[in-house]
This record gives sequence, C-alpha cells and structure tokens, in this order.
Amino acid sequence: MKNFIHKNIRRFSLDGVIYDDSFIPRLKEEYIRILEVQMKLQGFSPRLDIHPDFTIEYTGKAYNFEISIY
Repeated sequence: MKNFIHKNIRRFSLDGVIYDDSFIPRLKEEYIRILEVQMKLQGFSPRLDIHPDFTIEYTGKAYNFEISIY
C-alpha cells in the first residue's frame, strides 16, 4: 500500500481582479470549481484536509485576489 501523506503536493492557483465586492462570495466558489476541474483534467484531486486559500486586497478601485488549491 502506498503512503500518499509524504508525496509532494501540487499547488493550483488563479489570480485576478474583482470590481464589485458583492460578487466576491459567488466568484470565490466559481473559481474553486474551475481550479478543481483543471486539477482533475491533469490527473490530480484536491486534498480535502487542506482548504482553499483565498486572499483579497482592496486597491481603492477594485479587489485583487489570489486563490490556491492543493
């Protein structure tokens, strides 16, 4: 039986700009789904014990974001 705990973990990420803060929760979930599809197409699956990282920074006009899934 293989031990997957000590294997290298690959990071999938996406970054961009959101202009309306009311869209942040919906877009966050949508971007998570997009990254999960990309992962599966490349033969990976998300680690369920590591939650997606989502950071935002307000620039005065918009929100820069980055999301990562392992």
